[in-house]
Amino acid sequence: MIKAVVVDGEVTGTIGSWGDPAEREVTYRIGRSHWGKGIATSALRALLAVDLLRSLHARVAYEPAPPPQAAPAQPDMYEQLKKLAELKGAGILTEEEFAAEKAKILNT
Repeated sequence: MIKAVVVDGEVTGTIGSWGDPAEREVTYRIGRSHWGKGIATSALRALLAVDLLRSLHARVAYEPAPPPQAAPAQPDMYEQLKKLAELKGAGILTEEEFAAEKAKILNT
């Protein structure tokens, strides 16, 4: 028996049971964005209400954590200062604007 887990009209995972009567297993998968909301607990209660065969066995399935996301690359301070100097040299920035932006870069 396999059932979709639906919350607010959206399929958030699956739950099911299978196997020989003496070794029946239950399993579920819930989308990561729905973890920690009690959805799996509610789905298991609902499954146990309709699948009356006992006993049921469960075990933890290992799912590796997603790889950490790399921090956004910060522009190289030297490159920022070089670009700033080019803007000043082209007359786009005044001396005061150049000094203020340079201070921001050096203070980060």
